[in-house]
Amino acid sequence: MISTMLLFRNYIFGSEKMGEYQSKNVKAFDNMYRQGWGNEWPSESMISYYYAIIKPYILSINTKEGVKPKVLEFACGTGANLRFFSEIGFEVYGIDTSESAIERCRQRGFKKENFASINILEDGKIEELWPDINFDLVICLSSLAYFDDNDINCLSKKFYNVLKQKGVLYTTFYTLVREWPVRKMENGLYIAENSGSVDKSTYLNLQKNRDDIRKYYQGLYKEIAIKRTLIEGISGDNEVLHYFGYKE
Repeated sequence: MISTMLLFRNYIFGSEKMGEYQSKNVKAFDNMYRQGWGNEWPSESMISYYYAIIKPYILSINTKEGVKPKVLEFACGTGANLRFFSEIGFEVYGIDTSESAIERCRQRGFKKENFASINILEDGKIEELWPDINFDLVICLSSLAYFDDNDINCLSKKFYNVLKQKGVLYTTFYTLVREWPVRKMENGLYIAENSGSVDKSTYLNLQKNRDDIRKYYQGLYKEIAIKRTLIEGISGDNEVLHYFGYKE
C-alpha cells in the first residue's frame, strides 16, 4: 500500500506537481484541523437530499440481503457526514489530505483501514487504497470549491472509476453569492481573505450557474438533479449548488 504519511508530507510541503493555490488551501485547512476545528454533526441538507434523491438509487443497486452499501467521502474532514451514513447502515470510507482530520475520524470509532490521508490527485488511485471495492455512493461536500477546473475534471474521473454501475455521485459547489469578500485572480480562481471558518486566505473556484457544474460531469454521469440552497450568514447570503448524478 502507498505510504500515506509520505504522500501527505509531499502534498503539504511542496510537491513540484502541485499548484501554489493547492498548497495554500491545504495548509489553511490542516492548520484549522490541528487546532480542533471541524464539524461534529452532519449537514442537514445532505440528510434531506439523501432521503429525497439518493436513497431510491442506492436501494436499486444494492439488492443483496445483508450486504452493507458502501460510501466514500472525498475531503471527509473529521467525519461528521460519515457519522450519519454509518448510523443508517453504510460501510464508510474517507479520504482527506489532513492527517489531523483523519485521526479524528478514527477517534470516532470508524475502521482505521477505511480512512487515508493522501493526495489522490497526484500520488495514487482510490482503487489502490481499497482494491476490489466499488462504492454505491461517492460524496464530496463543500470541498470542490477549493480545486481548479483541471483538478475537478480529474477527480470526476477518479470517482467514476470506483463507483458501481448506477452508483451515485453527490457533490456541492459554491457560487458567486458569498457573504465574505472575494476577488478574482489571473488564474480564474477567487481569493477569499476570510471565509468565515478558515482563518487563512483560501483560493476558490466559484460557479455562476448550473451549466458551470455540468461541464465537469458530461459524458461520464447521467444527471439526476441539481438543487440550490441559500443560507443566510452573519453578513449576507451563501448559495450552494448540489449536483446528483449516477454512473452510466
